[in-house]
Amino acid sequence: MPCDAIFLTAVINELRPAVVGARINKITQPDRDRLVLSLRKNNENLKLLISATGNAGRIHLSKVQFTNMETAPIFSMVLRKHIMGSDIVAINQPDNERIAIIELAATDDLGIKTDKRLIVEMLGNATNIILTETDGTIVDCLKKVGYAADSKRRILPGSKYYLPDALNKLSLFSADAKAINAFTEGKTYINSNAVLKTFAGISPLIAREIEHQAEKQGDAAQAILKFSNIVKNNEFTPNLLLVDGKPFDFTYIPIEQYGNIGNNVKYDSWSNLLDKFYEERDKQEILKKVSAGIKKRVTTIKDREKRKLAIRKQELINTKDANKLRLKGELINANIWKIRKGDKYLICDNYYSEDCQQVKIDLKDDLSPGQNAQRYFKEYKKKCTAEAYLTILINESSDKIEYLSGVLSCIDVAKNPEDIAEISKELEEQGIISALKKKKSKSGSKKRELQRYVLKSGAEIFIGRNNIENELLTFKTANKSDIWLHSQGIHGSHVILRNTGEENFDSDLLVAAGAAAYYSAAGQSGKVSVDYTEVRNVKKHPCALPGMVIYKNYKTITAFPKSPFDEQPQ
Repeated sequence: MPCDAIFLTAVINELRPAVVGARINKITQPDRDRLVLSLRKNNENLKLLISATGNAGRIHLSKVQFTNMETAPIFSMVLRKHIMGSDIVAINQPDNERIAIIELAATDDLGIKTDKRLIVEMLGNATNIILTETDGTIVDCLKKVGYAADSKRRILPGSKYYLPDALNKLSLFSADAKAINAFTEGKTYINSNAVLKTFAGISPLIAREIEHQAEKQGDAAQAILKFSNIVKNNEFTPNLLLVDGKPFDFTYIPIEQYGNIGNNVKYDSWSNLLDKFYEERDKQEILKKVSAGIKKRVTTIKDREKRKLAIRKQELINTKDANKLRLKGELINANIWKIRKGDKYLICDNYYSEDCQQVKIDLKDDLSPGQNAQRYFKEYKKKCTAEAYLTILINESSDKIEYLSGVLSCIDVAKNPEDIAEISKELEEQGIISALKKKKSKSGSKKRELQRYVLKSGAEIFIGRNNIENELLTFKTANKSDIWLHSQGIHGSHVILRNTGEENFDSDLLVAAGAAAYYSAAGQSGKVSVDYTEVRNVKKHPCALPGMVIYKNYKTITAFPKSPFDEQPQ
């Protein structure tokens, strides 16, 4: 969710004792919209992250290691000139605003006191970082805003800084029971949009939670009053909301509106909560960006191969009349005495049909009768040859389409950019895509460890992340007696279960089957059929593409898609 005013209040309450009195030792800008202030207080180093990235505007202490831009942007250079070495005197928040104001005690090159203010506005797409004098004169800002963009406020160096116009809404910090009752008018239900329009400083997520609690309690006024008391008493809890096991949002109260698919995870600090949420989100965005390019290329190649396959199938159908061409050649030879050079057609009895029907055979008038016969025999041989080659090409195209479908499935279940890099390398080795020019690494490419899980019983589960790893697992790593699993009739990863004995086999097999279903094209669906057999029953054709195998003596189990563990694989 966007960092709303109430959430920001909780964050600033945590920041105040940590950063007030700290000195700014270093200022860096990892990217265009993020700023990192390296602080020193009580012999301890801290990093204050300030982000002005659209709906991800925030301010908090961070433990994440950032890579700086090669050339420092102008804004960070201005900040270094004016506030490097300054002390943080205070950090405040205007009432019901998503704005943090950092008061700084600074001096210029001559040692003259020149106090400054660093203002962080977290206003959605208008998020900005502004440096001002104490009288409000803007020294510089991250994003320049003229009257064309905002008719009421101009945020440019030299202009005066003004707070955004206050919204005419009720404050949950001060609203009493009388005001809340007047708003609800004794209703048992209240719409979240009405809550958003009436109360300041809350996000859509919180408005929906108030609506949910009002419906649950059957009393809208009580639901809002209960929430207001939490706000007034600062009874906030850093809370990460998981939906279907994935980070979905962050907030300051437990969220119940998502029912069984939602889960609330408490954190020990607001900064750790924001670090975790945005670290996971950034990873997913990077993965999405990296995978989009390779996925588009593979999809394009697959679509092209499908068009080739359709054309070749049609051409194969056209070769089915090859015997008719041979028949025409033989009939010409049998009736060659009837034909004179210059004839355009031949009408004769078809000796090969039961009733000897007459047929008309087209001739070329510039060819002799023998040459006309040879023309049909050549066409016959050409179509016979084409039929043989087309059959091979159709099989190759079908295998390639099947292989590319499996690659797309691997891309969909990839968990990090390294998985995508290995898939890309596999495609380059197969000649599917051309290799991109890359800088040679001095240390060389590191071989990645296989994805491995250890169950409570001691059994091991190995999961392939791409077709190369699938083959490595099945034919190099696994023992002949290990259990091999794969989603039935669906593209997915090869899964190996190395079991410790018969005692826990059934439960371990169910976990492994869940993993095979999870790491397949049906990973987001309900129950999935999974085939399993001993590794000794899995074979690969010498000419088959990577990851494509045949297996026998298998059984089938139905499992829900589920990763063996929520934590990272060993």
